[in-house]
Amino acid sequence: MATPHRLSNTPCANTTDVNTDDVIQKEQATLKGLKSTRNVPAVTPTEMLRIAGSAAPLQPPAVGGDKTAMLSVRMTEATLEALASHALDQGTTQRRVIAEALAKHGVSVAARDLEDRPLPRRRGGQRAA
Repeated sequence: MATPHRLSNTPCANTTDVNTDDVIQKEQATLKGLKSTRNVPAVTPTEMLRIAGSAAPLQPPAVGGDKTAMLSVRMTEATLEALASHALDQGTTQRRVIAEALAKHGVSVAARDLEDRPLPRRRGGQRAA
């Protein structure tokens, strides 16, 4: 059982004792009496995907598509400079040059990986005249 607490530390004529458990129980009872503002049951995730698909049919799927991942390969600077130079000469990205080379060697490459992206800024961005 909770002990009564004084509302004030200094004694005065209007100080009353309050049982904190009683106050909490009254507040909880008040909240339970409130009605929900939701008139319909919650929408299932499957239903949300169906609604999103009909609202924006041209958007890529929100679930299931190929996730991207990172590949880090350590190569000599000379090779990386040659790759950057070749990509600039072709007017494409290093990423696409690599993806096309993989596809030429029979590796299954996703169409997204063959798309052009913004030109790289790191290697080969400035060429000597």
